[in-house]
Amino acid sequence: MIERAIILRECFEKATLEMSSSYFPTLGQTVPIYNYLIDKIEDFLDKETDTKSEDVVNATNNAKNKLQQYYLSSDGLVYIIATIIDPRHKLQYYTDNEFEEDYIIAYKNQIKELWVTKYKPENNENDNQNINQNSLAAHMFKKRKTSYSDELEAYLNEPLANFDMDILAFWKVHENKFPNLSKMARDFLAIPGTSVPVERVFSGGTDLITQSRCSLDPETIRKLMCLKAWIKYKNSN
Repeated sequence: MIERAIILRECFEKATLEMSSSYFPTLGQTVPIYNYLIDKIEDFLDKETDTKSEDVVNATNNAKNKLQQYYLSSDGLVYIIATIIDPRHKLQYYTDNEFEEDYIIAYKNQIKELWVTKYKPENNENDNQNINQNSLAAHMFKKRKTSYSDELEAYLNEPLANFDMDILAFWKVHENKFPNLSKMARDFLAIPGTSVPVERVFSGGTDLITQSRCSLDPETIRKLMCLKAWIKYKNSN
C-alpha cells in the first residue's frame, strides 16, 4: 500500500513539474493534467477499498475533492482555446476522453466564435485573388484559389501532431499556412498554466536590482529580465 501511495505522489510531482515549466506552453496541458491526476486517484482508491489505513484513503479523497473543485474553472475559454490550439490535442482530446457530445459542440462553437470575431480576416479569400484575373499568375494559381478553405477548419481537419512535437515550432513552421490562426496560437499559448514561471523570473530580480543599480529605469529592468529569461531558454536547448 505504501509503495502505491509513493507512486501516486510521484504522479503529482510529475504534474507539478510539467505545469511549472517555463520552457514550453503549459496552459493547453491544464485540462489533460487535471484528468490525469483524477484518473490516477480513482485508480488508487479502487485498489485501496480494503486497506486498513483510513488516513491514507481520507487524504486521497480530500485530494480528489480539491482537484474536482478547481477542475470546474478549467471550463473557461482560455483553457478550451489553449487545448484546441495545441496540435497534439485539438478537439480530438475531448472525444478520446469521452466528453459529452454537447460539451464538444459547445467548445467548437466557442473557438469558432472567437476566430470569426477576433482573428479571421474580413476578406475570407486567398491573397492570390488580388492578382489581376487576366494575368498569367491568375491562371497559374486558379486551382490554389478554389481549394482555399477556412484556416480554423483546415487546421482542425488535419491529423494530430506527434506527442513529442514542439508546439511552438509547429506554429512557426505553419505560420505561412495559417497566418491568422497562428496569431491566436501566440496569444493563448503565451499564457502560462501557473504563476510559477513568472514568480521564477521575479525571484531573480534581486540579482539584477542591487544597491548599486536601484535607480534603473523600470523599462530597462523589464528588458534585462526578459533578455535573461530568453538567454536561459536558448541555453537550455
